[in-house]
Amino acid sequence: MSKNLQERNMHKAIKKFNKSLKYDVFDGRFWVREYKKSRYEGMSYFQFELRDKEQPERNYLIPGWFNSSESWEVFEEMNNFIITSNFWKIYRKNNNVESN
Repeated sequence: MSKNLQERNMHKAIKKFNKSLKYDVFDGRFWVREYKKSRYEGMSYFQFELRDKEQPERNYLIPGWFNSSESWEVFEEMNNFIITSNFWKIYRKNNNVESN
């Protein structure tokens, strides 16, 4: 089955997001992975998993299905995923940054 425009747009958005995470202070620690894809009545839907290289026990399957116009919800989930990790604690310690 070939990719339709919705699928290409979603993959492009996720790829761009993963690239930005890699080149940010996170240095490739976090990324989003497509877990499942489905089509229903001409629409493509996706499930995503949030991945943490340093704490793999935290890897998290986002509940629900997303279409190509809902990629921002995946980004919000990743933001919360990063906040609840130990990343900032380690980052502050290694860079001598005081927390508020």
